[in-house]
Amino acid sequence: MPEPSGPTALCRRTCLAGMGGFAGLALHNGIALAAQSEASALPEIPLALNLFTRLAARVQLEPRRVCLFVLDTGAQATSLSDRLVEEMGLSRGPDVLVHSVTTSSLVPSARLPRLKLQGESFDNVIAPVFPFAQLGAEGLLGLNHLQAFSLLLDIRRQQATLNPSQSRGVSFNFGDSTNATRIERLMSSVPSQRSDGLLLMSVTVGPVEAVAFLDTGSQYSVANLNLLAALGYRPDQTQMRTLFGVSGPPIPVHTGPAPSLTLGVKRIPQAPLLFADLHIFGVLGLLSRPALMIGADILGRFDRVGIDYRTNRVTLGDVMRHRLPRP
Repeated sequence: MPEPSGPTALCRRTCLAGMGGFAGLALHNGIALAAQSEASALPEIPLALNLFTRLAARVQLEPRRVCLFVLDTGAQATSLSDRLVEEMGLSRGPDVLVHSVTTSSLVPSARLPRLKLQGESFDNVIAPVFPFAQLGAEGLLGLNHLQAFSLLLDIRRQQATLNPSQSRGVSFNFGDSTNATRIERLMSSVPSQRSDGLLLMSVTVGPVEAVAFLDTGSQYSVANLNLLAALGYRPDQTQMRTLFGVSGPPIPVHTGPAPSLTLGVKRIPQAPLLFADLHIFGVLGLLSRPALMIGADILGRFDRVGIDYRTNRVTLGDVMRHRLPRP
């Protein structure tokens, strides 16, 4: 098969040259906030342990290698660490264009003959390659493979279940797929539709109708400036902070109102948001309308979150009164 002549475009939706935050697994996402002015500098906000980004699936790679890959609903493509690529002796693929929150860049890729996830097999995978120090894991599972499954995050119990079909499931952290199917029937749906592999939801922020997408790899939730204006705020009425990421330049963000957030029939009275026209909003064509990227800080307010890529459904459990203590 001939080598592609140009870069392959991929979108790492977590993108989070900054929005992720895992302790122990710093998946591209070591983000911190600090005051923009040195005169009024604030200490960096320590990253909270992100429940979602700690969840990993056991995958089988050909030739004969079993690894743990982090589940990342914000990444379009499954990625590999450079250490894993070297140890397996994988051949190089074409350079791929990866979009992040702050910028886009060309990164190398590797050719993986086969990836198996509990009965589901994916052949001839071309995966972008990142330094192990950035991934903090042997690899991550992105939307190009997760979209074959239904994912249920039980936040209260800190479990997850990944189901390739209604009759069988792959469980992580001792999740039970049969019980997960029963539980998910009790959850409420959020109107959503598929766009380029991503589930876009119709939500209401304060009085404003907006579109939102989930990013379990993001520690924080960020709205665009269009949404800030729709809420009746000017940028000069907000405080400024600087978002620092592992890759890409730091970007200024606004901290302002904490409006209510309604997703289907579920409502969070106050949802603290950051506001910025992130690169990813431009990639998705969401700069000209109110839009929101929902991260772990908001998802962690629900006791359960379901994402079914087969039926294009997002379901939510109850809003918890008290946030879970950090494990």
